[in-house]
Amino acid sequence: MNKARRIVLAFGLVSLFGDLVYEGARGIIPSYLKLLGMSSAALGVALGIAEFIAYASRIFTGYLADRSNRHRLMIFLGYGAIAFLPLLAFVYDRRVAILLIFLERFGKALRAPARDAIIGEVSTGMRGKAFGIHEAMDQIGASLGPILVATLVMLYGIREALLFLFIPFLFIVAALVYARSLHPEPGISKGPLGFLVRPMHVAVFFNAASMMLPFLLLYEVTGVVKLYEVPLIYFYINAVDAITSIIAGKLYDDLGMVIPFIGFVLSPIPALIYYYMFSLYFPRYVRASTFIGIVMGLRESVYRAMIADTAKASLASEFGAYYTFLGLGMALGGSAYGYLMIYKHRLPIYAIVTALLGIALFLTEVKIGGSQ
Repeated sequence: MNKARRIVLAFGLVSLFGDLVYEGARGIIPSYLKLLGMSSAALGVALGIAEFIAYASRIFTGYLADRSNRHRLMIFLGYGAIAFLPLLAFVYDRRVAILLIFLERFGKALRAPARDAIIGEVSTGMRGKAFGIHEAMDQIGASLGPILVATLVMLYGIREALLFLFIPFLFIVAALVYARSLHPEPGISKGPLGFLVRPMHVAVFFNAASMMLPFLLLYEVTGVVKLYEVPLIYFYINAVDAITSIIAGKLYDDLGMVIPFIGFVLSPIPALIYYYMFSLYFPRYVRASTFIGIVMGLRESVYRAMIADTAKASLASEFGAYYTFLGLGMALGGSAYGYLMIYKHRLPIYAIVTALLGIALFLTEVKIGGSQ
């Protein structure tokens, strides 16, 4: 196994344990906040802002990683912030719960650009496959986490399930030490430092804004299905994500930009399916979950490879800008869909218009079927 593959697999292992903890927690957080008395509109705004923090601040953390060349330190601090989620077990005030969620999301902002810069740097020529493998391992953890939490909720309760997550958090620390041993502090500064904005970033903004976020779907089905089944729906989303990322990553290396384009086309479909399309064979939340998982798998594998391949700035700065616009779009989408869940007749117009804007901007920067 060559060095690049070992490094990709090492960071995949870190993300596997990281997602086991924080995606396990996030699978039950919407239900937890609902039990603490939060409305759907407040939930949409609060968790939308949490995602905004996780993504929008990456334009600064990516620049800081490139400027300081302290990628590993930022990765350690970022993954360490996951410990805030098990602390939710001790919280009875929804405002304190939201604060802890915000702190964990900022940790994600610290680690992601630095980590992706290292993966992008070592995987030249196989970036689709590299990011696909990383996302698949990430989603193995994201799939196991909700199953673990669902089991613990069923056997003991929500608070006990959250408290248990301190145990797998220790494996994150061990995996970080292992990853650090494989890769010295990188010197990743290819291209200018700075906050470069291009049409692709704005395209990603509209693409993210057009998709119904998973936590809103989980909120909607709370009370429709049994409580312990809610994390299992999140497990299904993450499983579809993992399968999609592996397949899409390989196809991207072979076919190029046509693969991320599929994600731009599919982004409004989950909401339209959930609210307007019916079937005698599958519950609508299963169909909506399937498309959410597909788009997430494309976004977390081939979108990242696409950004690395088309970068015009140093890699951590480039990923920081990409994630910032992605987060802004998710904040808008979370807030808009939280409102539109009440006024459903306006939902299709919003979903389709934002998706079309994303597609138009995507096409201004790439030629479908052409070279990367």
